[in-house]
Amino acid sequence: MHIVIAHYHLKPGGVTSVILAQSRELTEVGHRVTIASSCPATEVNQTAHTTVPELAYAEPSSESTAAGDTIAQGLLAARPDLVHWHNPLLGKNPGTLEAIAKIHRAGVPQLLHCHDFAEDARPALLAALRAVQPATLPLANNIHFAALTERDRGWLAQCGVPSARIHVVPNPQSEHPPAHLVCEPEFSPPHLVMPVRGIRRKNLGEAVLWARELKPLGGKVTVTLPPTSEVDIPGYNAWRTFANAHAIPFHAPPTGEVKPRPIATIFSEASAVLSTSVQEGHGFALHEPWLYQRAVISRTLPNVPPIAPALSYHRIPVPRELLDLDALRVEITRRTGPRAEAIWQYHYAGESIDFAQLPTTAQQSLLENPDFTPVFETESGDPVTARELVHRAQHTAPPSLPPRDRCALLDALEKCAESPTSDLHWASSAPLANDLLKPKHFRILTS
Repeated sequence: MHIVIAHYHLKPGGVTSVILAQSRELTEVGHRVTIASSCPATEVNQTAHTTVPELAYAEPSSESTAAGDTIAQGLLAARPDLVHWHNPLLGKNPGTLEAIAKIHRAGVPQLLHCHDFAEDARPALLAALRAVQPATLPLANNIHFAALTERDRGWLAQCGVPSARIHVVPNPQSEHPPAHLVCEPEFSPPHLVMPVRGIRRKNLGEAVLWARELKPLGGKVTVTLPPTSEVDIPGYNAWRTFANAHAIPFHAPPTGEVKPRPIATIFSEASAVLSTSVQEGHGFALHEPWLYQRAVISRTLPNVPPIAPALSYHRIPVPRELLDLDALRVEITRRTGPRAEAIWQYHYAGESIDFAQLPTTAQQSLLENPDFTPVFETESGDPVTARELVHRAQHTAPPSLPPRDRCALLDALEKCAESPTSDLHWASSAPLANDLLKPKHFRILTS
């Protein structure tokens, strides 16, 4: 089977890592693979690549339908037996909706791989999709969906996608690296690395907090890649400036093109890996470091179970008396409008408030306050210090990770390819959007 894998770009990041791993796996079992993206690729090795410039990020416009036609033509020109999309419903380019429709009219099966959802705290992207197609989920017998988790499967089912067309396909883990790439970390001073782009949901203020706590130990925190999105760059630069002004050992590269470094090199320089993220689909940075003998200290996420619970914390409680509560309430109201009171009661009415649920100005005020001594609260409510978590990381043996499941992707592709065609209908994602508006899902850093 000839499979065309389509994505907006192949810039370094989680989705690109998944695409490259999947293309290798599919080739190994005899499938022919072509990767399609908006610009020439240098990372695809032996895999064929086709450039479709119209796949690049784009705002909705009167040209979206025409762009979708061109995207479809570019993908169909490769003569695929199946098109495997990655994140086509995220709203980064609303033309993908028309492209999906045109490819369906050509009778080619499609697997829509959903790493992220526009409905999940991305209102501008959701509006972009709905400006082109009010109901944003394409339904047909030979259009199937790949979800990262059972939670995501449930979300799609809520919106009316038949269960037989939803497949849980976890992201592939890296193979165990060759022994010569696994280097023993230098434990003193501690160097915590975040192998991610410095986007908002990575919770950079908390990374700076960690750097503040490591400073007396001579340690530091490093973010490996800058953001590329205009919405993320101002906050990223603000934290770089703040850390520099306060002599906090938080290191992050300037914005612009940064040549990615081999992951083995990055991990060889780290004593441990840090994840402060408040929102992840799968969380490569929570899993891959263990393959290189690097422990991961992480904030827990509701849909990504920690590999080493002893190195995970649930929240960083901030006493209310250290905060300007009036200013905080004004900011929450500004961001959430009619939902503000319910969100306030859920996240902000207790004896303490989680550091990650504070806006940047409040986080920076706390980091300037000598009376703020953070503790990290575990799921059980026990407090632990940054120093203790670093100590645990230095003495935690890598766990045995489950073998990766190659069959899930192959099964999804085969079932999709075998499905007969049918008329195309569009389902509304409103049930998912409404569920994600519940207070428990609110994250100030992604609102």
